[in-house]
Amino acid sequence: MPNELIKEKSPYLLQHAFNPVNWYAWNSQSLELAKKQDKIILVSIGYSACHWCHVMEKECFENNGIAAIMNEHFINIKIDREERPDLDQVYMDAVQSMTGQGGWPLNVFLTPDKKPFFGGTYFPPESRGRYPAWPDILKRISFLWNNDRQNILTQAENVYNHVKTSSELIIKTPEHPEFSNEDFETVFENILKAADKVYGGFGRAPKFLQTFTINFLQAYSKFKKNEEAGKQWQLSLKKMLDGGIYDQIGGGIARYSTDENWLIPHFEKMLYDNALLLISLAEGFKITGNNYYKVEIENTVKFLLREMKSAEGGFYSAIDADSEGEEGKFYLWQKSEIDKILKTDSEMFCRLYGVSEHGNWQGKNILSKMYQFDDANINRELIEECCSKLLLERNKRVRPATDDKIMMNWNSLLISAFCKAYEATNLEVYKNEAIDLCDFINSNFQDKNGNFYHLFKDGLSEVGAFLDDYSYFISACINVYEITADERFLQTAKSLTGKVINTFSSENGLFYFTSAGQEDNIVRQIEYYDGALPSANATMIKSLNYLSVCYDLPGWQKIAQSNLIMLKEMILKYPASFGTWAMTAFLQLIGIKEIHISGGAFNNMLANVLKIYLPNKIFLHNIGERNLNFSFDKTRKEAVIHICENNHCTPPLKSFEELERHLNVI
Repeated sequence: MPNELIKEKSPYLLQHAFNPVNWYAWNSQSLELAKKQDKIILVSIGYSACHWCHVMEKECFENNGIAAIMNEHFINIKIDREERPDLDQVYMDAVQSMTGQGGWPLNVFLTPDKKPFFGGTYFPPESRGRYPAWPDILKRISFLWNNDRQNILTQAENVYNHVKTSSELIIKTPEHPEFSNEDFETVFENILKAADKVYGGFGRAPKFLQTFTINFLQAYSKFKKNEEAGKQWQLSLKKMLDGGIYDQIGGGIARYSTDENWLIPHFEKMLYDNALLLISLAEGFKITGNNYYKVEIENTVKFLLREMKSAEGGFYSAIDADSEGEEGKFYLWQKSEIDKILKTDSEMFCRLYGVSEHGNWQGKNILSKMYQFDDANINRELIEECCSKLLLERNKRVRPATDDKIMMNWNSLLISAFCKAYEATNLEVYKNEAIDLCDFINSNFQDKNGNFYHLFKDGLSEVGAFLDDYSYFISACINVYEITADERFLQTAKSLTGKVINTFSSENGLFYFTSAGQEDNIVRQIEYYDGALPSANATMIKSLNYLSVCYDLPGWQKIAQSNLIMLKEMILKYPASFGTWAMTAFLQLIGIKEIHISGGAFNNMLANVLKIYLPNKIFLHNIGERNLNFSFDKTRKEAVIHICENNHCTPPLKSFEELERHLNVI
């Protein structure tokens, strides 16, 4: 018989609906039941593409004996971390404070009033090395609750106080509040300390993409003409794209690499990683003009449209790492399989993609490029033909499961990615995807009162939108406005920014992750730093700066500036965790440029301007006077450009060439 999770929409929760554990969803009924029965709440948090979540489910949650212990002594609640990131943040913080580490699955024990007092990540059914047995943990916690409750309550209060204060920033006004060139030399030096100059990326294995750091290096290399920064971001992208972490025949990048040279991925594919990668690729193509980036933009978009786009128009969340109970099975190859499919072309293909009889991982082969993209001796058409044949054959295998939640935050990042891809390539398909996806969110993620929700699946969920949903969508609307000159998108960004200020603002000027209306969490936290996703607060600061110029709102600019100053010390010391903040501050230092295009032949001029790598731009399209010291002449037959900075505007620039010359001079 199914448990209560059968009523849910989350694929992750539904995976557990037929466990013998009597799982509940996080809701008022299950929380009230814990109080009524005076039982500890056991919260288990994961997500559908999580490999070790599947392992613990199979070993523990499908075990009848273990389930009986859980059902007798606890109110067991399953949470999809992607559905409720706010709860995941709080309880992850709690477990990290108690154990010094975190991850998923996340298992945490709460008092009936939701305060955590003990937790960990993966637990096996019997003790293995440093991992204690799950049944022993359950029995010990139950014994302490019945025989030493006061100690548990004291521990819970201590952990709660830690969680409550952990995101409260100690505000120190810097001695020198303004950012300087020397400050960003410090940022760059601190980034280089973690940079892998052989294999690219940052830090040791496991290696994540860290596209925010790459984006900063792109800007730093371009505007400071720093060759070392340029080499590092290009090396990082190339090693990722050539490695096994990138699907060489199907496109799309996995969540992280388990080794330093990007060969062996953790095979799950997340929508947000691919969106963020697209942005870095597009900016890379703008800077270098290297077709290598354009080809990988096309391959990544093909993957997204083929495997992650829903019939309704939104994009799914993730593709699992496992299929048929094995991690990576869908993506691995025996050499004999490739020989059979490619026949006489197999020897060439296997040499170029590192395929051997003995394999490079668990006796099988993960494909990775062993050749240079621009090698004149490479028959690119033949390689593409071989990849197509292998993809066709691979599609006959049992596919990994797809998490078909459509989430506002990750889809918003993809809108921005499509916009950047269009800017770099001028391919209309990317522009159309961005517009359609933006309209999809507007149509499907809000109710009649204009309240947005976090996800869409078989209709709206009951979970209200979080700060990252709003901040990423505001940024996406600005990006769509830039490529279309359709002011309705800019108006949407302005309206939603006002909503965020009204419902998410904290006492220190930054924004809570949850709105004032969401009250089932024990604390409202403020998220400052970049994780797998860009900081929602930093994204809001960038948009506040942009919109303050567009609509002459100095109050919004003041909010943005004060928050940047507040975080200056952290930005300088920890740029890997504050890359989005560092990028925003750096672009302000080099100077924000307002670009005003008006007159006839507008679209042709806009398409050319978009190709320029100019992340410090603010567009005002064909709109008319906005408290400027000149007025537009919309009767002109030709398009003209004015560039404004610090309340000073250039004379009309009448050609793209004039604009390029001007930008090179500045």
